[in-house]
Order: sequence, then structure tokens, then C-alpha cells
Amino acid sequence: MSRIQLRLPLILAFLWLVTAGLAAGQPLPADGGSAALHPAISSGRAEDGAGLSPSGEVDDFWTVFPLFRLAEIRQGLAHGVPSPIRRSPRGFIPFRLPLPAGLRAWVTPLREAVPGLPGHLSDPASASVWEAAPPQPLPAYPLSEGPPGRPEWRHEAGASPGPGGATGLSAAVTALPGSGPCTLTVMTANLWLLPPPAASRHLERLDRFAAMVRETRPDVALLQEVWLPSFILRLRQHLPDYHVVTGPLGLYNETGLVILSREAPLDTWRAVFDRTRRHNLVELVAGKGCLGVRLPSPAGPVEVVDTHLYAASGEAERGAITRQQFAGLLEACRGRPRPLILGGDLNLSASDVVDLNEGRFHQEQDLLSGTANGNPLRKIDHVIALVAPGGNAEIRSVVLRDPRVSDHCPVLATVTLLIP
Repeated sequence: MSRIQLRLPLILAFLWLVTAGLAAGQPLPADGGSAALHPAISSGRAEDGAGLSPSGEVDDFWTVFPLFRLAEIRQGLAHGVPSPIRRSPRGFIPFRLPLPAGLRAWVTPLREAVPGLPGHLSDPASASVWEAAPPQPLPAYPLSEGPPGRPEWRHEAGASPGPGGATGLSAAVTALPGSGPCTLTVMTANLWLLPPPAASRHLERLDRFAAMVRETRPDVALLQEVWLPSFILRLRQHLPDYHVVTGPLGLYNETGLVILSREAPLDTWRAVFDRTRRHNLVELVAGKGCLGVRLPSPAGPVEVVDTHLYAASGEAERGAITRQQFAGLLEACRGRPRPLILGGDLNLSASDVVDLNEGRFHQEQDLLSGTANGNPLRKIDHVIALVAPGGNAEIRSVVLRDPRVSDHCPVLATVTLLIP
């Protein structure tokens, strides 16, 4: 067989994943799905008709190009995936199946090109912030599909984030550090927004999650597996009074991490773990790492970090990569300003977290309530906190099982920091 013939299966698989992923980000059809409102993102977008076609629709490549109007295919994938695959998706991702000898030989050099250290994080870089905005009327056009990059929506770290909204921690900017205990509500949620057939009903579940956030009103929400820019746009439309922090956005969100904050961040940063030769191809594409924000509080700035660690297929892989990533992340967080709250999908059991933590970070009081749907005893989503010597922290958490929004149950934690 020629080299082109050997590469053809991988090319076709990649095109399928891209097409399915783009289709998964489409709005739900008019006769189904959530009926939640989607307020406009920018108040100045269409004031004078700029950017609109004569028919009143958005004159934009991302909404006109037919590839991005594949709602019918998305709907077919959502309803056509067998339930065993929906319940246990990771085993059915094509790149996790045994590769043919020819394809494996072609992929091996790619693995050899990434001999990184599993627990090593890149140097911190700035992240992007979309500022909160007041709710706007329902737009007359469908949600666009493409990378959000309009300058009036966002600013880079280091620029003035502007004043905080009316919600959130009161008098956060003017309060004196060390003025007493500080309490924040922190939600962590892996939203399982993988391309079909690994996941399904993306927008329906995303709308349910947005309703959950509106009901619980966490100060900070730490999200994982939010891969497409269109998903971030939809969250922004549903939750306009939250500041949205992301890494750089291109065809997809490289780390899948997003932070929602009711207070305007004072600073932001991001970092990614090294890829290694042992990474499977899915994890090579998904650049796991962390995303951090520094938020004002009545007791002074608080660092909050969102993370998603390697999803191992066995204990050997977990020990070689996931546990090493967690150890490296803990060490990196110890070098950050304190107090610090770390949360996310660690893909580690509570006992693993306790062992690797070695008592340095304060952990949740309830470590027995599982967060993996289908396995009520398996807790892999955690919230922990680090304070300066002489301080203390108390973390009370609840697992939110209803409504079901993912293959993970979100965790809502009340973190009380006693700052010396």
C-alpha cells in the first residue's frame, strides 16, 4: 500500500470528528430542545444595522457558509447513538481502539516527537476575559458558529477589567486585606461537550447547566470540556452577568477550560502540561492544563484555578501521567499567591488526592459522594484550598445530581477562608 493509502483512514477520521464537532455546536431546531432565551452578547452590535444583511440576518461567513448549518446531522447523531455508547463513551472513541499496523507505524513518529515530562507545566501566559454585560433582548438571528473575536467583547489580561457588576462579593475592591473570613461559592463541572458519538444532546444539556448556574448563583464556576467557541458564546448569552475567562480560541478551545466569575478578574493566567510519548491521540489533541484568575474579595485577592487532568485508561497510565500531572500542579500552585482555591476534573479518586496532597491543601469535608454518573462511589471532581501559614479553610460541598447535565455530576462547594 502507498503512504497516501495508509494515511487516508486517519484523514477521514479527522474530517469526521471536525464535521461532527461543528454540527454539535449548532442551535437546536425550532421544534425541539430548550426554550431558554438567548440574550444578545453586545449591546452595540446592531444599533445602526451594521453587520446585518438587508434581510436582517447576520452577514457573516460563520453563519452563511453551509458547513456550519448541519443541525440535521447533529440531531441525527444525537438520537442515533446507541445508549451503551452514551453511557460509556470513552471506550468508543476511535483513537482509543487498536490501530492497524500501517497506521500505527505512521503515528509512532508523532509520539516520539513529544518526549515531554508528564508533570511539567508551561510558563504561565495571559488568558482572555469577556466582560459581563447586562441582559439584552432576544436576537433575531441564530447563534453564530465560529471563533468569537470582536474586540468590544473581551480584553487581555493586564488591561483594566472595569468595575464589577452589582452581583458578587460586595465591597470587594475597597475592603482591607485580612479583614476577616472570606466565603466563596465555587462550582466545578465537566460538561462533556465531546464530538458525537462520544457525547450527545450538547445544547440541550448546556442549556440545562446554564439554568442550574442561574439558580445556584455560584461566585465562580470552573468548567471543563467546553471545546467549541460556539459553546462559549452560548454560555455567554445565557449568563451575561458573568465574566468569562478562556484561553486562546481558534477552531477549538485547546484546553477545554472556561471560568465564569461574578467579579471582574484582577489578573488571569493559563498553562498546559507537556505532551508525552504515552499520551493517546485524544489526549494529544486535548491540551490538558490549568486556567487561573485572581479575584477581589473582602479579605483581599483570592486565586482560583480550574484544571482538567489526563483521562487514563488504566492504573499504569494513571500512575505514569495523571498522578504526575496532579503532583506538578500542586507544586505550581504552591508558588502562586495565597489564598488559592483549586478545582476541576482531576480524574483521580479521593484516596489518590489525599495521598498526593500530603496534607498541604485543605480538602472537602465530604469525600465519599461520587461525581461520576453511573458510579455513585467514584469521586473524581474535587475542590481544594491552600492558605498562608496561620490561616485555615473549610470546604463544604454538595453533588448536584438533578438535572443531569453531563457524565459528571457538578460539585457546588462553599469555601470559607480564614486569612491570617
